[in-house]
Amino acid sequence: MNGLSQWDDRRLIEQAQRGNAVAFAELYRRYYRRIHQTIYRLLRHRDDAEDIVQNTFLNAWRSLGNFKGESEFFTWLYRIAVNLAISHQRRRSSGREKPLYEGDEQQRGYEPPAHAPHPATGLETQEDLEHLRHAMQGLSEDHRIIICLKDLEDMSYEEISRVLHIPIGTVRSRLHRARLELAQLLGLLTPTVETTNGVHQRSVPGGVSSRTPPTRGK
Repeated sequence: MNGLSQWDDRRLIEQAQRGNAVAFAELYRRYYRRIHQTIYRLLRHRDDAEDIVQNTFLNAWRSLGNFKGESEFFTWLYRIAVNLAISHQRRRSSGREKPLYEGDEQQRGYEPPAHAPHPATGLETQEDLEHLRHAMQGLSEDHRIIICLKDLEDMSYEEISRVLHIPIGTVRSRLHRARLELAQLLGLLTPTVETTNGVHQRSVPGGVSSRTPPTRGK
């Protein structure tokens, strides 16, 4: 077994910053798979995902001297990977997608519930998982990314905030909206309908409804 595999990230990074390519290769081995899985979930294209991952580690190697240890190395690496994936998607979409970091939630003063569970909780069969994968591709770009980071990669709000360069409040509100969108795509939630009293009501199978207050006008 390679002795470097017993080293923690900090020691490997210190060696890699001194030009030790073998130490960096161990970091690559340690994190390649997780980075690749995340980027593939975002892009759904194996070759593109591989290109992004390779560029991620190449950029990390070139920029390693700028890593100060203020965040986990994995978070720093994720930030590079996600930013590259976003740039790639924007080039492909030719500007058709809504800008990822547009702070629309905060501009509207949106306050989400304290907790919204992942709508895919309880999916067990292969057919369920295929349905989930298909629904994920129907999400808007920013919603797909935040679902991947939080619900698939189990990153904290603070980590996502650092990766996406957005406030924690925006992370929470965007995640809530993303989960609602995914639930709708999974057929667990019907579109929002405004009732006569101005309350937004969402019907859920089984006769249960979810209500949110109307958006205030400016």
